[in-house]
Amino acid sequence: MSRGARRPGFTLVEVLIALALTGIVALLMLEGMRFATVGLERASDRADRLEARRSLDALLRRELGATFVAPLLPNAPALVGGAQSLRFLTLAEDGGVGLYRVRLAVETRGGDRALVLTRRRVGGVPALATTRAVLVPRLRALRLAYFGRITPGATPHWYHGWNGPLYPPTLVRIDIDSGDGTAQPPLVIRLWAAPG
Repeated sequence: MSRGARRPGFTLVEVLIALALTGIVALLMLEGMRFATVGLERASDRADRLEARRSLDALLRRELGATFVAPLLPNAPALVGGAQSLRFLTLAEDGGVGLYRVRLAVETRGGDRALVLTRRRVGGVPALATTRAVLVPRLRALRLAYFGRITPGATPHWYHGWNGPLYPPTLVRIDIDSGDGTAQPPLVIRLWAAPG
């Protein structure tokens, strides 16, 4: 064999270059997988927040939409509300058939504010018939407004509080800021027990 003749195969330099290129391609693929995983987690978190908001909206629509005027209960207005809390009578059947007094309010514990819904069966044993659910565990702000006629002949418009009349407002607007960075439109609920 002559000195200038080449044997079949790869030189050490060619093998090292091939290994370096393979490592770069593998590194790029791993980084792409990481970006895809982060994107999938973000999409999943957003979908979870959207589902939680839809569930909250459905619960509040069901509870408030079934507001009930009880003429046989003296001193029991159908709805009393302020800018941060709301109490109303409802016939919603989550806890079984019956009349319930529901309270939607902001509670503060350990520096965190939470939106809490409390349901108590009217006429039932308080310890057995009261349920409490945290709807929004970390609440930044809650704003409530009420649309209707405060007196029978008045022109309906928005109020920051609903106190006194025996009938509920026509609409309740609930603006919840959960502080997660996503802007949500206010929830406007029609109360069917309100006078036309």
